[in-house]
Amino acid sequence: SKNTKVTLEMPGDGIYMGAVAMNLNTFERKDVSSSFKNGKLSWTSPEGKWKLMLFYLDSSFLPRSNKGGVVDYLDKDAVAKYIDLNFEPYYQHIGEYFGTVIRRTFYDEPTMMEGHGRMWTPKFNEGFKARYGYDPMTLYPALWYNIGDDTAAARNALYKYRTELFAENYIGQVNQWCEAHGIKGGGPLDQEETRNPVGANGDLMKAFKYQAVPATDDIYYPGRSNVGYKVVSSSAYNWDKPEMFTETF
Repeated sequence: SKNTKVTLEMPGDGIYMGAVAMNLNTFERKDVSSSFKNGKLSWTSPEGKWKLMLFYLDSSFLPRSNKGGVVDYLDKDAVAKYIDLNFEPYYQHIGEYFGTVIRRTFYDEPTMMEGHGRMWTPKFNEGFKARYGYDPMTLYPALWYNIGDDTAAARNALYKYRTELFAENYIGQVNQWCEAHGIKGGGPLDQEETRNPVGANGDLMKAFKYQAVPATDDIYYPGRSNVGYKVVSSSAYNWDKPEMFTETF
């Protein structure tokens, strides 16, 4: 109803992304991100039936080990730091063998499934706006709700960009390091047999555009990954990759 004041409080460890108010009858959406102050979102509704949504990133439920947390595959700077910590020491110690004895590096099943397939990144909105020319905030409700005729297009826009970040900033950046050090990068992504890979690896075809040696795995039980073979081999063909490989037993 009109002039109803609503206040939402964000958890203290959250990373604020923005806020949207949506009219549940007309699907009109308002970006009300500027109404967030001191950890709280306060907004007064106009006439109609409205839903107020506060979007934030929550890292509290991600798995932890005694070695640390989870790399943000979508963030270019985070991946650059990961490469510096994980790849560069090998070259510093045994770089003389790169390109001869050591010809490839191999990773096994990187995935965006951390956080139940909801891996996101703090710089998502500013990067999206820089690439596509508009702010994605009013699209966010479509990740959970029906927003009318725009629902499919909104989901496609958001997940498309997330896939591009994963492919370019993680896979692409690792591959660039490999090329600069005289070796080839390769490895299978996770769950390549799923019919809809959005929550796991985004898009096999797009990801392997940036990888020198596309790869798949066929383990666990016979026939499990067969539906993914053609996508991986076609990616090698489409992006003119002379090699691909399969991890199997």
